[in-house]
Amino acid sequence: MQFSNFSRLQEGSTITLYNEIPIENVGVIKYYKDGIPVNDPRFSKKEFRWSFNNVYWSAWENLTQSAISSIKTLGNYFFFLQVRYVQATAGANVTSFTLNYEEGNAIKCVPCTGDVIPILTEDIQHSDASSMVIHDILQQYKIVYIKDASLLNGYPGSWYLDRSHHIGTQPISSIVGLQAILNNLSQTGTTLTPRNIDASGIGVFDHRDGSIWYFKTIFGGKNIFVSTDSSGAILIDASISDAAYLKEASIGSGFVWNNGMLDVSAIGAQGVQGTYLNLSSIDGSTVDISIGYPTPQIYGTYYQLSEDLTTTSSNSTSPQTKVTLVTPNLPLGTYKITAHWLWSRNTASNSARFDITLNGTSQGTRSTMEMEAGDTTDIRPETRIFYRTISGINTILLRYWGESTGNSTSISDASLEIIRVS
Repeated sequence: MQFSNFSRLQEGSTITLYNEIPIENVGVIKYYKDGIPVNDPRFSKKEFRWSFNNVYWSAWENLTQSAISSIKTLGNYFFFLQVRYVQATAGANVTSFTLNYEEGNAIKCVPCTGDVIPILTEDIQHSDASSMVIHDILQQYKIVYIKDASLLNGYPGSWYLDRSHHIGTQPISSIVGLQAILNNLSQTGTTLTPRNIDASGIGVFDHRDGSIWYFKTIFGGKNIFVSTDSSGAILIDASISDAAYLKEASIGSGFVWNNGMLDVSAIGAQGVQGTYLNLSSIDGSTVDISIGYPTPQIYGTYYQLSEDLTTTSSNSTSPQTKVTLVTPNLPLGTYKITAHWLWSRNTASNSARFDITLNGTSQGTRSTMEMEAGDTTDIRPETRIFYRTISGINTILLRYWGESTGNSTSISDASLEIIRVS
């Protein structure tokens, strides 16, 4: 048997020959012909691969008679082959490929007996195939596209979409959401206009979004009460009825609220002075009132802490940052800055060094602290305190280093604190 109905595809210097329609019932592949000499120098590569379903493929192999005849079809009825040629010389060409093979035994048992099971159904083996429903093998692997389907019964698609050509009726329920839309529509000829009961006041209607109307909400609180009357009007009561809302109770127990007004008849001639409210008598029925405000507390505000309790060591002779503190946006004032740490030096022959910087500037008259360890096993505490007038965002650093690179400085339990004092 021979098969030569191979399609050809060229992409750049690569030519591929392949069969769109499966070769059927291939048993043993004998040899191939392509009209190209075995070692033709015009091609740098000749390869092939195969598949039984046009989906899963073997790896590419060098194309030789021995290699292609070694393919085992294993009783698979359909066989697909791809052959790839890579040009070494421009213009080198291959236009045909013929595969010689022996048929397999997939449909030779007619009728099948014993333990032999045919791969195909008996329908395809029937002597009168026209009377049987036979699966179209070609249709599995090649789709024939309809090139002109723009008209249906002589009319284009736009004609069928035009509502003027639609006739008949359909239930509202068949259109999703239509009933809800109809329920929200106003009656024919009626304009829905929201109105407040008393147009001279402040209305509560805010806006309308389609069928949804939005109204403002009024809340009460403290000594303000919100209610409605029988006509639907909103009532807001802000009268003072409870002396508990006074800031200072020391004005005396003789004062009472009367119909929302403070009764001052108990003041007498001496007057009363409280922390927030000062009352002095004029004629026993009227008073002078002055309101004072306490000085706000400043000391102890804007406290912030940054710390690193671990032990770190360095033999650097330039400053190394141990702790960083970045303040929030501070109001102008005087702030106390405190730095505390434990340190050691592994030699008594040269110094450990420390400093505290504020926005990049070392602080203190002696800005750099130089200290030698009397005993290399000592762990020594140190504290520095500064008072600075600052504002805004500030960066504070605690740094350490040493006099000589031959030795190391260790630091632990380090912290920076800031707090406003005035």
